[in-house]
Amino acid sequence: MLILKLDDTQMTGSKLQQESLQLERLLASQTELLVERLPEPMMEPGQRGAALELAKLIVKPLADEAAKALANVLGIYLQAKRQDTTIKMTGADGTTIEITGASLSAEELESTIRRIRALLDK
Repeated sequence: MLILKLDDTQMTGSKLQQESLQLERLLASQTELLVERLPEPMMEPGQRGAALELAKLIVKPLADEAAKALANVLGIYLQAKRQDTTIKMTGADGTTIEITGASLSAEELESTIRRIRALLDK
């Protein structure tokens, strides 16, 4: 299981939430993955930070090719976005991988697949 957090320093909370929903739909279209939204935290009226929590997704592998499917979807998603869009993946043991639109080239895709596979295997 991985927790994905979408972040972009240029996006407002509502835009970040829309982007999170788009990413969720893209990931959910992959039969190798099960995608769930992290439950919304309880917030007091006027408290900030809820939009950032809405940008978190839980991804569970359903097949051996889950790491490849996840990396491919993230690569396509990030290449279509601005360079300051970041996705942070956290494994069950707390290990993290962070990729950005600027850092995920075609050459780095295989390395990213290996890193995701290692996170999923922990």
